[in-house]
Amino acid sequence: MTYTLPHQLSASELANRQEDINDVKQQYKYGDTFRSPDAVPFSETFIPMIDRAGGPTFNFLDDFDDLVVELAYNVFINTFSWTRRNNVRVRHDTTGDLAALEDQLADDPSFENISLYYQQLSSMVTSDGTNDDVSEYFNIYQNWSKAKVKGLDNSLYSDELFAIQAVAGPVPTVIKKVNVSDLLELQNTGFTVTDDIFLDASPFTLNGDTSLLQIATEGRLYIQDFSMLSVISGANPGDESDEKRFVFSPLALYAVTVGVEPKLLPIAIQMRQNDRNLTDWDPVFVPHIPNSFDPNLNTDNTDNTDNADYSWEVAKACVSSSAQIYHEIWEHLGGAHLMSEAVVMASHRRLSENHPLFALLKPHFEGTLAINDFARDTLINDGGFLDQYISCAIADFREFAMGSVSEIEHLSRIPAIDIANREVEGLPYYPYREDAVLMWDAIHSYVEEFLNVFYLTQADFDDDMNTDVGGELGRWWTELTTDLFKNGIVLKALKLGTMESLDDLVTVATYIIFNASARHAAVNFPQGEYYSNPALCPATVSRPTPVPGNTNKDYYLEFLPPEYQAVIQLNQMMLLSSLYYTVLGNFENDAFSDSRVDVAISNFQTALSEVGDVIDLRNASLPDDLKYTHLHPNKIPQSINI
Repeated sequence: MTYTLPHQLSASELANRQEDINDVKQQYKYGDTFRSPDAVPFSETFIPMIDRAGGPTFNFLDDFDDLVVELAYNVFINTFSWTRRNNVRVRHDTTGDLAALEDQLADDPSFENISLYYQQLSSMVTSDGTNDDVSEYFNIYQNWSKAKVKGLDNSLYSDELFAIQAVAGPVPTVIKKVNVSDLLELQNTGFTVTDDIFLDASPFTLNGDTSLLQIATEGRLYIQDFSMLSVISGANPGDESDEKRFVFSPLALYAVTVGVEPKLLPIAIQMRQNDRNLTDWDPVFVPHIPNSFDPNLNTDNTDNTDNADYSWEVAKACVSSSAQIYHEIWEHLGGAHLMSEAVVMASHRRLSENHPLFALLKPHFEGTLAINDFARDTLINDGGFLDQYISCAIADFREFAMGSVSEIEHLSRIPAIDIANREVEGLPYYPYREDAVLMWDAIHSYVEEFLNVFYLTQADFDDDMNTDVGGELGRWWTELTTDLFKNGIVLKALKLGTMESLDDLVTVATYIIFNASARHAAVNFPQGEYYSNPALCPATVSRPTPVPGNTNKDYYLEFLPPEYQAVIQLNQMMLLSSLYYTVLGNFENDAFSDSRVDVAISNFQTALSEVGDVIDLRNASLPDDLKYTHLHPNKIPQSINI
């Protein structure tokens, strides 16, 4: 079967082809939520997912079922340990009393009332709800391998590891440069940072580098801004615990040190608790407070542990929690899964299987409808896994994830454009930046070479865009970028730029493949390294903003997730990050039926091999904790299937 454009067919051939499209369209009817299917066709389920490309046969369901068994076994082991201990640590805070205390503080945010607030809050905490030490979070891995998990020792408290998350963790695309004008705006709108944030023990102070204005002028000041979370509500108490859950929309300020080996370090955090009036009281947290906890000192010394200040550790945990909520809504579920689902649906509904664009995209659709359907039934539903362990209200989570797909300017996420917009060329260590550009370029060259086989002139493109003469590309584009209406529900359009030339088509098709493969890999697979550790990246935070310099170890542990939520979080993250089904560019022998694309495929595979060599060479020069493999072509699946 060769691939053809509609205008190259006779009238009868075109009519037959449109009839085939209409038949397929009946199998891919829209449901009532965003652009999801009303029912997943059998061909799109997990059952037929078997990879026979380049090696032993890989049955998706077999491996998926094995991971589910691992998950169940882990929960069983932890439950058994709770039984032997005679209790599971469950928090039973009185949320009404918490709200009253919050109101009291808002009415009079004097320091005396702040101190009183935390004294009262502390008296309401039940000991059954809180772990005695962070090491207890490490013990719940049980049967899961901890080999690649970050922060399972004193590095949990490392400012360097915290900064590495911003450039090599599951959310590598939020950090951006702070120019002088940006700094002044931040200072004038509530982020009250001054040069006083550099305390005596700060590496910046020790190097005489304590002027924020100078650091910004030299292009060494950066920020993670999670203010988009300010519209998200905290979750209602869960079934397994009736503790209150908090959501924050923090600002995390970073600076790059000067010297032979410059590095990114956090220098200030404002937590911005969502259910508090920020004009009342919103402190700035900084590292190196004189009485702050130091993991490098003797931990047997109670002055350094129980009596030390943990406010900086709480602030970092807050940022990690907020990053995880942002990640799951805007980057993972919305920006990757639901965006790809919309493309899968439109492609089946508007393109013939003989259309070259459908042939190009089809390998990058496998498993997407199935995994999204699984997520709707078990993960993001009311009472589902996510609802049990994440701080934000699950209804808000779903609403903003679905809304994000139509709000995102998707082509602004093209690596070169995104990097330029955020002005992050000067970060000394940023593996996502280098690897994402390499992967984009390889995919773009492949897509361009593939489509150039069929679109020989602008007229070929124009005819395929002309829906009046059966142009399938035009119908596909219209379906994706126009609001659709079903039973009074608006299925919002996607923002994918313009479609006026073959170059535009190459760009959009490249983004679709990049998003389904490389970009999803970059946001999904680091979850096991970072988000499986509830102490490093808590999905649930259970206490409000603490007092800088007056936050003890007990409060820090109370801030972290209750035991049950921690186990669910860990298992969810380990499962999602452990299954690699298919490898980008490794196509099955019958994936394409037109030999004219063989050269493009061969060149693509060569380009991917060269990208892998570049990444291997870079990683060989780095210590183990800085090696980044999530955008290595051998670690990137063809599609979103987990």
